[in-house]
Amino acid sequence: MPSLEGCLWLTRSQPGAQRLAEQLADAGFASWTGPVLMIQRSEPKTDASAWPLASAELVVVLSEHAVLHGQTLPWQGWVAAGAHIMAVGERTAVALAQRGVVAQSPRLSSSEGLLEEMLPQALVQQRRVLLLAGHQGRDSLARELRARGADVVELPLYRRVPVAKLEVPVAKIGALVASSGDGMAAADQLWRAAGGAPTLPVFVPSVRVVELAKGFGWPNAYNCEGASPHRVIATLQARFPGQ
Repeated sequence: MPSLEGCLWLTRSQPGAQRLAEQLADAGFASWTGPVLMIQRSEPKTDASAWPLASAELVVVLSEHAVLHGQTLPWQGWVAAGAHIMAVGERTAVALAQRGVVAQSPRLSSSEGLLEEMLPQALVQQRRVLLLAGHQGRDSLARELRARGADVVELPLYRRVPVAKLEVPVAKIGALVASSGDGMAAADQLWRAAGGAPTLPVFVPSVRVVELAKGFGWPNAYNCEGASPHRVIATLQARFPGQ
């Protein structure tokens, strides 16, 4: 049975990287925390012609960072008005709960999971849907919701900025964990700049990022079916059962 030679490089941004490292340690996996993206808050701005944010009927939160950087948003107003509030995954739902906001999340922690499990046309058609995310994120969710008849406003709350330099300990890394396509792209550049070859196993959250990694020349990419620690750990244990 295969074994992990070296430690896992955790490329996700903080605070998620440290939480993942702690849970991996409990599961017997050594890791090195080296975020490849920095998160910068930005002032929330919408198109002048958009409807008032407080009138949203469905609020879809696409990351924990959107919660952390959305302090000025009318969370309790949405709750009081009975808006449906949805989180892309478990960690985002926990961050919302810490604000006193109860949110549903799909089993598959991704935009695809939201669309398949929680946002059918019957729910979103002719409804005001607010998407809370970062700048220059994927637009597939907004496009599909509009195709299903929703009136969508996208509100970017932060930017992901690639880390320019990072001293990656190539010799000690045995596999890579990326939590997004942007993270995979940044890790690829930093790994190659450090002299590493793209032959390591990489663990990513979706089929889309598997294909992205393979397009970058990483043949050993594995789908964790989500970015949550328990999905990452389950996939690692399946790949390295003797660890």
